[in-house]
Amino acid sequence: MSTTIDAQELRAHLSDYLERAAHGEEILVLQVDAGGRKLPVRLMAVRPEHGSSSPPRRRFRSDRSVAEVLAEDRGA
Repeated sequence: MSTTIDAQELRAHLSDYLERAAHGEEILVLQVDAGGRKLPVRLMAVRPEHGSSSPPRRRFRSDRSVAEVLAEDRGA
């Protein structure tokens, strides 16, 4: 399954994740395919659990698209 998001939506999500990272949330690295090039993009914010010094880890299959991860994060 492939899902496409446009550049404006991607920028909005990046902005949101960067803001969340500035407040101490961990950002995991995913890849974006930009015209055949794989670009590393820090996208997924993970909140630390209360009382824990390290945030919980989430695993991602390498074949998941950024759009799928974003859709999951939005609760879609």
